[in-house]
Amino acid sequence: MPGFFHYFYLLLSDEHDIEKAWEEFAASLNLACPVSKTAEECRMALGPNGEKLSLYPMGHIAVIELFSPFAGMEQTLSEIERRRAALEDRDIQVSLIGESVLFEGVPASGYPGGVQETRYRDTRFYADAKDESLYRRAYFIDRQAEVSGLREWLPRTDCLLFQAFRQMSYYREQRETFLKKRDELDTRTGEVLLRKGGEDIALLEEDLERLSQVYGVMANYGLMLRSAGERVESGIKEIERWIEGHVPAGDGFFAPRLSMLKDFSGILGKSRTDLDISLENARSAAEVVKNRIELARAREGLTLQEKITSLMKQNVMIQEESLTIGIAASFIEFVIVIYYGLNIWKTLADGPFHHMPFLLKFALILALSGAVTAGTHKAAKALKEKKRKDIFIWAGVIAAVVLLMVIASLAYS
Repeated sequence: MPGFFHYFYLLLSDEHDIEKAWEEFAASLNLACPVSKTAEECRMALGPNGEKLSLYPMGHIAVIELFSPFAGMEQTLSEIERRRAALEDRDIQVSLIGESVLFEGVPASGYPGGVQETRYRDTRFYADAKDESLYRRAYFIDRQAEVSGLREWLPRTDCLLFQAFRQMSYYREQRETFLKKRDELDTRTGEVLLRKGGEDIALLEEDLERLSQVYGVMANYGLMLRSAGERVESGIKEIERWIEGHVPAGDGFFAPRLSMLKDFSGILGKSRTDLDISLENARSAAEVVKNRIELARAREGLTLQEKITSLMKQNVMIQEESLTIGIAASFIEFVIVIYYGLNIWKTLADGPFHHMPFLLKFALILALSGAVTAGTHKAAKALKEKKRKDIFIWAGVIAAVVLLMVIASLAYS
């Protein structure tokens, strides 16, 4: 009896959606449902008119298989659309990764749209050539006797292809985001390298920070691209191993789809190469910015050193001027002490002063003036350094000179 096998492929981890899909199909076919706690368990329900509902795991995929007698192409296609709509109503589309239909003993001539001949080993069958979606398939086999081997092979083939195309769709979106980020990195790198007047350390450090941030994001995308390439390549190899020896060379249905995956793998590889170039350019730009920062800091250090040298020269000049002024002040003080010392001595001891030898008077007044001049400077320094002993020493020196002058005056009175 002609019929059609309708396959739905869902993620095995989404047990809740699997249960909802099972309940929906069982209710639509009026089948008694066996109870099962987990989606990993195989189960099957039979109907009175040859209907059959099966569930079994296939790797990370749960396969729901429905068999129904063929009741004409128009009615069958309507039933297929009704089942799809039922899954959409139950919000199961997220977990659904693909769907295929195998028509058994039904000529492909009645199918709306073109079909393409292909083979599984020596079995000839036809595949939907429209391929409006990468996640839906329709197959036709005229002779029912040849369907058993194909039924075991096709679901596994579709599972592998659907998973691979699902990954390709996801990574294609990620790649679009990556391309925008890479353009941003290239633009940022170009702006940093071409910007003029970049001697401001704050601006250079800001450039370096921005480059580092974008570089970090792109490095993460690089890991994503590498992982994506490995996953896609792994999927391609698994598909090739599975269909090898089952599909003839030059197959016009499965080979082009495998070629699409290989082309996308090549695109990912080129994207990784382009990213490596962008990252290398960013690293070079960062090194350039670091060198600019070091040069700018060296210039600042040199300028600061020049300013310090200039200040030191000014300080030496000030010290020299202060020394000159100090010597002049000491000399003036020395002369003033001589002048007033002589006048006071002459006033207090006029007689002895005139009888005293000139050299003795000259020696004593020089000693007094020198002691007073030196003593005042030493006393000021001692007060600053809090050394009272020095004050008393110089006071004693001055007193001793005054005492000599008194003794000399008494001697010539």
